[in-house]
Order: sequence, then C-alpha cells, then structure tokens
Amino acid sequence: GGSGFGTAPTAANSPSLEPEETRTSEAGAKWDFFGGRLSLNSAVFRTEKVNARTRNLASEPFVLSGRQRVDGVEVGASGNVTPRWALTAGYAFMDSAFDASANPDEVGNELAFTPEHTFSVWSTYQLPGGVTVGGGAQFMDAVYRNAINTQAVPSYWLGSALASYRVNEHLSLRLNVQNVTDAVYVDRVGGGHYIPGPRRQALFSADFSF
Repeated sequence: GGSGFGTAPTAANSPSLEPEETRTSEAGAKWDFFGGRLSLNSAVFRTEKVNARTRNLASEPFVLSGRQRVDGVEVGASGNVTPRWALTAGYAFMDSAFDASANPDEVGNELAFTPEHTFSVWSTYQLPGGVTVGGGAQFMDAVYRNAINTQAVPSYWLGSALASYRVNEHLSLRLNVQNVTDAVYVDRVGGGHYIPGPRRQALFSADFSF
C-alpha cells in the first residue's frame, strides 16, 4: 500500500488542508502545408495554482495562501516535408514564478523543475534501396531543484541516430543509437542526490513479418 495522510499540522498531506486548485487557459492554431502532409501548430497558455500549500518555516503548519504561475508558448511541426523526408519538431518556452508565498525568499523565483526552454527534433529520410537514415536532438534547459533557487540542475543536449535496411518484404534490420555524443547529464533528482542519465547506447534489432 501507499503512504497515508500525515497527522501533524506541519505535514503537506494533512487531511485538514483543502485541495489545491489549478486553473489553465490555452489558445492555439494549426496550419497544414504540402497538401496536408506537414502540420504546424502553436499554442499559448497560462497555468495558475491559486491556493498552493506554503509556509515560511519547517516548524510552521502549511496554509493555502500561495500562488504559482506558468506562462508558456509551444510550437511544433509534424509530418512529411517530401514523400521521403519525415520531420517531427517541437519547442516550448515557459516563464514560471512564485507570485505569492508565505516564504518571502520564494516570491518572484522560478518554480522548481520547470525549464524555461525545451526543444526536440527528429527526422528520417528514405534512401533508394530500402535504406532509411535518421537523427535527432533534444535540449533540456537548466532547472532549479528548490523553491529558493539556490540549487540547479544543468542544461543538456542529447543526440540520437537511426539506420535501417529493408532486406525484403519479410525482414528489416535496424540500428538505433541513443546519446550519440556520450554526454554526461542529470536525468532526475531524488533522495537528495543527482541521478545521471544513460550513457551512449546502441541497439541492433531485426523485424520479421509474415
């Protein structure tokens, strides 16, 4: 079973606290190109937590008087630029802030684990003779791991690559390489320490169909 409710007034999961409330508003648009083969989309949004749990000192009980906000923009593309060239890409910008908090050191700071910029792109191209090649990149901006913005997780780039060969109508061979530059990066944070992401990995596979 999972953990139960906290009984102490200083517990964040105390049943005496009302649920937090979040409001989200969004507007977007979509465009099709090349006869509908390629789609572009964009959106702007705002997400607000209007009664966030907050306190000034660890010895104080939580109160629902905090206010947290994320304003963002997303743009993306997906589809085929040509019959042989496929593309998927996306970018997001997020401006986050503690607009109100019982802890004055948090007010105006960025929210923890909320990157300002993220980006990803993946593309494949079908060559003659049943060969397909592809590659992509992913960017994660630096994030703070605490609300007072004194501890940060560095930004990183990751690259990936693909090569496949269709031997015949029943057999295809594929090679995928993740983290092609063997970058050292922080994948997540837990238990008070950094957890590194996987190093370079190569996976060879064979697909059979009948």
